[in-house]
Amino acid sequence: MADLSRAVTLSVRSADAVVAAATTHANTVREALTKVLGAGAGDAAVVLLQAGATSLKASKDKLLGAETAHIIELSDDIPVRKERDDARVSLREELVRLRPTVEAAAGTDYLARIGMTGGSPEDPSEMQRLAGVVVAGLRREALPASLLPGYVLPAAELATRLEQKARRMGAAMEAINRETKENQETLQKRDRALAEFTTVFRAVANLTSVLLASGGEEGLAARVRPSARRAGQTEEVANTSGPEGDGL
Repeated sequence: MADLSRAVTLSVRSADAVVAAATTHANTVREALTKVLGAGAGDAAVVLLQAGATSLKASKDKLLGAETAHIIELSDDIPVRKERDDARVSLREELVRLRPTVEAAAGTDYLARIGMTGGSPEDPSEMQRLAGVVVAGLRREALPASLLPGYVLPAAELATRLEQKARRMGAAMEAINRETKENQETLQKRDRALAEFTTVFRAVANLTSVLLASGGEEGLAARVRPSARRAGQTEEVANTSGPEGDGL
């Protein structure tokens, strides 16, 4: 399975740091604010820290779930893409092999009548189209006298074999299209989860930083403050992750 994206990894690391700071230092904040503003303020600060930590953890878990689902979906593509590539090679080889066989046995006029003009395409869709034309031509056009003594071109057999390979190619392309659609859907869900996380993170990290500073934990408050440069990351994570921390 592929790794988590860099941005999600750094967002998770940042969320864990904020949650740990809020839960570990809640009593310190309570005691400091109680001395200055009274027990009500101290208790309220703890409630806010706990609520923020709970909300941020839930948002982080949702993001991780969406990211994991997208990674799994991308991993599912591997056998599908291999089948597409194998089917493409098989169909192209059949088309390339068929041309000299038909030309040697039935001549260039017959080759043109069944639609084998020009070179062999590389694009899967074009290969499918050509295969369909040639299959129809092999079944429609009467064979001329063989140019090879003792050999009769097995047009029906060649048409069936080419048709089977073209159908395999078509099925593989349909599977790729389905996988692409599913990839887009899981990516959109991941992006929505990341956007939601960023909003929650900014609010909770700001609140946690302010309350920690109010409780005398200025150094920790500075480390968990949300980065102004990188959404969804603390200042500490953003400053130590390097430039690659910006991308997904």
